This record gives sequence, structure tokens and C-alpha cells, in this order.
Amino acid sequence: MSQVIWTHRALKDLEDIYDFISIDSEIAALNVVDEILDFENHFIGETFLEGPKLGIDNYHYFIKNNYKLVYRRDDFIISIITVFDTRRNPDKLKL
Repeated sequence: MSQVIWTHRALKDLEDIYDFISIDSEIAALNVVDEILDFENHFIGETFLEGPKLGIDNYHYFIKNNYKLVYRRDDFIISIITVFDTRRNPDKLKL
């Protein structure tokens, strides 16, 4: 079973996503952040489908709706690196 760790950056990304969406609707913001957090369940269990590689060692990603979740896998530790809104300029995504 894998252990999932959210980096400070990923948690800050979630906070920024919430803040931006909550300008229009707190309920929608909570729903989006909950969906992203539920993505952690994908990593729980003995096996899971690995997301596509980013071209950097052990870095992979999943896309859920408009959000790309970038993670690094080291044996049984999954580190969520960042959560990126795919509608933004990808050049701003620095790992």
C-alpha cells in the first residue's frame, strides 16, 4: 500500500484554487477541492494504473476535469507535487 504525501506547494495550489472559485461560489469551490482531494484514493491499494510520465524521472500526472495533478512515485511513497489548472499557461508550471 502506498503512502500519499501532499507537498506544501500542492496544498497551496488547492488553497489558491479554492480562493479563486469561491469568489463566485463557495459551494463550487468546496466541490472542486473535494474532487481533487478524493483523487488521493486512486493511490490507495496494492496496484493502480500509473499516469503518463512527464519526462522527468518518476514524475507522472493525472488529469481530472480541468486540473492536472502532478506526482512523484518513489517505491511506496506518492508525493503530490502540484495541482495545476490546465486552462492556465503551462509555461508557468515549474517543477
